[in-house]
Amino acid sequence: MLWGYCLLIGLGVSGVLSSQPSPLAAQSEDPAQRRIGQLIKIPAPVTDSVTSRAIRQAKDFISQAKKRQEWPVVVFEIEPGPSSFGACLDLAREITKLSGATTVAYVAPRDTRPDAGDDEGPVLRGHALLIAIACEMIVMPTKSKIGEAGADEETIPPYMKSGYSEIAKSRRTVSVDLVLGMLDPALEVYEARTADLVGREFVLGDRLEELRREKQVERNPTLLIPAGEAGLFPAQEAKRLGIVDYYSDDRTNLAKVLNVPPESLVEDPSLGDGWKPVEVEIKEPLTANYLSQIENKIRQEIERGANLIILTIDTPGGAPHQTLKLASYLSELKPGEQRTVAYIPREALGDGAFLALACDHVLMGPHATLGGAVPFPAPEPFMGRNAGQQQRVRPEDRREAEIAAVAQVVEKIARNKNRSASLWQAIVDPDLAVFRYVRESDGMVDYLSETEAESRSNGPWQQHEAVTQHGKPLEVKGEEALRLGMATDVVNRFEEVLALYGLEEPPRKVSPSWADVLLDALRDKRVLWALLLIGGAALYAELQTPGTGIGGFIATVCFLLFFWGNYLDGRSGWLEVLLFIAGMTFLLLEIFVLPGLGIFGVGGGLLVMLALILAMQTSNALPTTAEQIRELRGSLFLISTAGLGVLLMVAVLRRYLPRTGAFQRLVLAPGEDDPELAAPKEDHDHFHHLLGTRGVAVTNLRPSGKVRIGDEIFSVVSSGEPISQGEDVIVVEVLGHRIVVQSPDD
Repeated sequence: MLWGYCLLIGLGVSGVLSSQPSPLAAQSEDPAQRRIGQLIKIPAPVTDSVTSRAIRQAKDFISQAKKRQEWPVVVFEIEPGPSSFGACLDLAREITKLSGATTVAYVAPRDTRPDAGDDEGPVLRGHALLIAIACEMIVMPTKSKIGEAGADEETIPPYMKSGYSEIAKSRRTVSVDLVLGMLDPALEVYEARTADLVGREFVLGDRLEELRREKQVERNPTLLIPAGEAGLFPAQEAKRLGIVDYYSDDRTNLAKVLNVPPESLVEDPSLGDGWKPVEVEIKEPLTANYLSQIENKIRQEIERGANLIILTIDTPGGAPHQTLKLASYLSELKPGEQRTVAYIPREALGDGAFLALACDHVLMGPHATLGGAVPFPAPEPFMGRNAGQQQRVRPEDRREAEIAAVAQVVEKIARNKNRSASLWQAIVDPDLAVFRYVRESDGMVDYLSETEAESRSNGPWQQHEAVTQHGKPLEVKGEEALRLGMATDVVNRFEEVLALYGLEEPPRKVSPSWADVLLDALRDKRVLWALLLIGGAALYAELQTPGTGIGGFIATVCFLLFFWGNYLDGRSGWLEVLLFIAGMTFLLLEIFVLPGLGIFGVGGGLLVMLALILAMQTSNALPTTAEQIRELRGSLFLISTAGLGVLLMVAVLRRYLPRTGAFQRLVLAPGEDDPELAAPKEDHDHFHHLLGTRGVAVTNLRPSGKVRIGDEIFSVVSSGEPISQGEDVIVVEVLGHRIVVQSPDD
């Protein structure tokens, strides 16, 4: 019995027990308690602010976990890099004082993605080793190394040895002599075994004879660390020596080793200073415009400092490709800066599930539904050309290609969130077979397709029962989603969501408002076409009835909205606005200041056309790709059809505008009772004889209108202030067909 007891102790020290919760827990841990993790990053170099923040976070987390009757597992993710001895010692001492929790040191891998390659792996050297040995457990990537604690020091003074000895003795997880051998190159360390080959001790060279006198050890102890070099061990050797407890190449695997929810091992963006939460409601069928409004709202809240984004999702889906765009944006948010939480009280069907996938945490009601058929548009036959002959592409082939494209994006989002992609791809692809796999080395369970299982390098994996049905998209309820790892937790109401994050009051709710609907409408090409049509017609009305300002106001608003709408879509800028203003200025010069020359009219018109075209182009460069040429054609079609519409409206205005009560005093309408006014007697080839003659205004001149000179009626324009009907005028200038008059008093 005594031999068996010693054997169990030896195996526990060397870390070869399976990854069940029992050997990972502190002595006071209740096995019935739910384990919850907290990741705290320790950057290099360690400073006083890093220490105070890390310990404050750890204590707050332990306190909250105790209130929820959960067992806290505090993971200090150590970034390799040089740090001062004093700063690391202070942090190590504070870690040893933490009680009522399991403390774990995790050496940060260079890339936390499951499929990321890393030939060399991180090396934990320098005084950061103090932080690692201060924890109850040390977990490292498989290709990492640990040791050479004094690498940044020229000499190792006695107080450093004293500090390392203090931390090693306080935890008793790593031998003091072995720690000193990793610190001081002047020391040599032996690995000695007792005669029964069960016990093992690490002893400094100058204490070897003393150990032989105290205990019966084998005749030739192994020289582990020779004098002249500090100990530096690969992860496998460090595990054999009892320095390292487990391997883990990513946080997802680490969470399974520690038996904590994977979503809990993300950095706390509150940094111990408290959450700044906001709730974004998604409670409508998904459309491109609606999703664009949601993304804009989230961006605005992040700019305002929000670090906890709760998405309340209750939607049947509806726009897969646009949903993936928003999901991709969410998946790229850094968990250490913004925590994203998907709360599904009722349903997130079809592509609505993609939004949940993109969040750090997924919380579901017990009867909530996740997944189901994705509403892809009905495929249409496509006629392609091959060697001059038309070839029909089958609709089912197009659908398969679309499913494959969406599944590829889903896989990328899943990897960004350290999740297995297969279950989420099964929502998209009803023919994808997903199985329960168990890793032979440690019994870890995951749900993978055969393709994803073969791509895993940390196997081998043993395939078990299928969890999907052929031909049926994956659709799960709350408890099943939790079992499969698709959900973080199951909650009955929103108040439980608040409790999980220690929120005492509900967060502020945001959702698309009428202003967001208006801004989104300005991106619609149909709205932009209408703005051009109304703006052009209003501009003509202003030129025909100058002085009122109504047409000018409407035209200004329409063109401002046109350029703003294109600006919101990233197409328009100041260049297009300046070109448009310059073109309109030249046109007005042609009409009122320098009539008859033509250059300002033609040049201004071309500048206006160029500004409108550029405002609708993604790039101002000459189109070279098929997409750019297609975009240019669309812009030209929109502008030309709007121009034709303006001409039609001009014809209507010319016929009916003078008869309108609001304008009949501004422009003289042709009247049946005055045939002379209806058809002025003008000889456009002989106007120069009118220069200096006087007449009477028979209409208001604002500035254009008609005057009677002698017995004839002429169309004229005022050169100065508007002239009222009945006032005397004098011809001051004749330019071609243009007769300019003014009041004799001017």
